[in-house]
Parts: sequence; structure tokens; C-alpha cells
Amino acid sequence: MKNISFLFGIMIAFSLIIPIFLVDSYMYNGSMNTLAPIIMIFGTVTALRHAESINWYRLFVAITLIGGAIYLAIPKYTFSEAQDVIKKEVPEVMTLSKLDNSPLENDTFNPFSPKWFYTFIVKESNGFEYILIFNPDSGKSFMK
Repeated sequence: MKNISFLFGIMIAFSLIIPIFLVDSYMYNGSMNTLAPIIMIFGTVTALRHAESINWYRLFVAITLIGGAIYLAIPKYTFSEAQDVIKKEVPEVMTLSKLDNSPLENDTFNPFSPKWFYTFIVKESNGFEYILIFNPDSGKSFMK
């Protein structure tokens, strides 16, 4: 086989992209920056499609690039880990309700950093209620 057929390349790309979206949705509440891994997947599949021959070292480089992009894009804390950290840091928490994620704005360019904060409504045992924002990459939280 001289090069990968177009349809096979698309099937490979989507067989990698769909699990990324599922993991992002269920474990990271949509905060993972999936753009860099998707670009890397399509780039390596396209490069392999146009390669004269596919050797083990080309496949190794492709898998390493895709795996590295996915690894760098994964936030440090999952959504459930963020809830556990908040419950440990704030012992008065009675309930922790999920809100839509808040956009993360920073001045630096990092294609792998998360673009969303986890956002919660915190109700304490004394009746105090506030919105808490948790950075999934650094683990820092603050009130809004």
C-alpha cells in the first residue's frame, strides 16, 4: 500500500477525535482545549496519506505527536476532582451545584491550556451562598 486512502484516513481521524470529545464532555465538563489535538490528528493523517511509504518510525512519530498533543491539552483537574478539592478547601460547603463553565481569559498564548473555568454555586452550612470559579489547570479557585 503506497499511501493511505482518503476514506481510511478520515475514519482514523474521527476514531481518534470522537473519544477526545467524549472524554472532554464527561470528565472535564467541556473545559479541555481540543483544537490543538484535532489539528495534530488531521495534520499527521494527511502527512501519512501523502507519504511515499509508511514505515514503523513514521507511525511512531505520528502516534507520539498525537499523544503528546492530547496529553498537553488535558487539564490537571477533572470536574469531579475539582469538586473534591473545593470540598477539602472549604469545609463549610453543604452543597455544590454545577453551573455553565466561565470563559478563561489570560494574556499569554498557549494552544494547550483550557479555555474554560469550572463554575459552581456553593451553599455553606451557615446559609451563605456564592459563585466559585475553579481553574482546571492550576487548581486555584476564587469567588465571583
